[in-house]
Amino acid sequence: ICSAQDFGVSVQNKGLCPRIGKTYNNQSEKLSAETFAKTIETLPADEPSIYIMPIHTQWYKDDESEIAQAKTVAGNPNYWYCTISQYAAYRNQFLRTQITTEVSGKELTVHLTRPTLRDLNDPTPITFQIEGCKASEVAGVKSPIAETTPLESEGTYRFLLSHDSDQRLPTQIGTVFNEENQATLLADENFSALQGGLVLDGDHLSWVLKNTSSAPLSTIRLAFRLPYAYSNGVQTVKIRSLAPGKTAKGTLPLKMWTQDYKHHCGAPFFVLQVDAISEEKEPSAIRFYISTMGPEAPISPAYPKGNFATLGPIPEAEWNDGLLKSLLAHPGKSLVLSDGTQRTFSTQEPNAAELDHIPEHDKIVDGHARYWEAEMVLTTGTMIWLGKPLYGYWMLKSQITSPEAQAVYLLGDDSVEQVFLNGKEIMREESKEGWNWQAAKRRRYLCPLKAGANDFFVVAKVSDTNAFQSKQGTMIYFTTDKQTQAPVKGLTFRASL
Repeated sequence: ICSAQDFGVSVQNKGLCPRIGKTYNNQSEKLSAETFAKTIETLPADEPSIYIMPIHTQWYKDDESEIAQAKTVAGNPNYWYCTISQYAAYRNQFLRTQITTEVSGKELTVHLTRPTLRDLNDPTPITFQIEGCKASEVAGVKSPIAETTPLESEGTYRFLLSHDSDQRLPTQIGTVFNEENQATLLADENFSALQGGLVLDGDHLSWVLKNTSSAPLSTIRLAFRLPYAYSNGVQTVKIRSLAPGKTAKGTLPLKMWTQDYKHHCGAPFFVLQVDAISEEKEPSAIRFYISTMGPEAPISPAYPKGNFATLGPIPEAEWNDGLLKSLLAHPGKSLVLSDGTQRTFSTQEPNAAELDHIPEHDKIVDGHARYWEAEMVLTTGTMIWLGKPLYGYWMLKSQITSPEAQAVYLLGDDSVEQVFLNGKEIMREESKEGWNWQAAKRRRYLCPLKAGANDFFVVAKVSDTNAFQSKQGTMIYFTTDKQTQAPVKGLTFRASL
């Protein structure tokens, strides 16, 4: 309600959400009030910005220096100190909130549609401002179903709009995993409200829910979260209510938008998220996750994954040019190390099944790890935080068939030391260009492929200084355009012993 004589007012949220990203790399920089102020000066002054200080809790939970750095920029009333969850909730609302307005006399009525609390998973409100009149001329803002909080601001009237009072975050969350993809009801022993099942059955998912509590369930929403290769994306189903002891079931048809192996390699993982209100004396929100996996997609010759033979590790102290020349000339010959152990080229990926820290469903299946990218050739197969990798030198070997003679760029990660094509070494080009977030560590080689079969060797070195991805495997990615880095089409790979 506005007291201004000229009522040309509107409500908007444009420009209030931070949109310029500046990431603070806490692994290589020291944060201080001085360095932070200098960084802020480089950001545009005409719109809000976000400055992120990411800390992995598994690495820094006991690091007091990180806490001390954060305190150097604390307490500024002009900054919003938020977690990534809070910012994500705000950003989601900013991008997806829809607004329509009506003016009647001096009253502006605003109708809005925005993401629900159950999707945001954080109660962060959204900020609005009134334009067309001074802040002092706004008599007030009210909502019949949500709390509004005015903000101190110069010139314009701003306020926070909370979520509808009938929306709740879950107070109980259960989860079950149908690892064997069997048609059965599964229960979480710490969650008594629901049992459920989710099964991949050919071209559809079958689901079942049973209310195992003593209270009715209402406002039930099923959200199916599907792998990237499926065109369905996130699909929802609503159920008005489910009485105690009763069961609901149904199916969801599945459609793939691509058959490209890159987008469906490994074992597909499906999740059903169930949100509901438990109508007890004090109604509460509950959530139940049901997940299942399908069979692993067959290895495709169009990508490096599973199509390289590897040999290693070879201790750095035993690596030399003579050994390299011998392996290149006689790749089928076994290499005997100083401790008597042998190394031979093998198409079997690292035996992660013997590593106790790898969950059972993550282990090797039919000789191949389930979750690695299509362009990754496994060496150690060990994540940096799950155990010490087998450091040393590795030889990677494949036969690449090209439909035509063409020059292609190999974009390798920081484990790539040397590249050999058809018996000749390819020298590395000096470049900081890359194809993912570790751009500064990418290594580029111009490889002249001949039409037909090409013998391809890569020498990889795995050490404590590698990026965490290249501690577990080497990325092999080919492109003809070092700028767009579009993938080369038509190449095939074959593990050659």
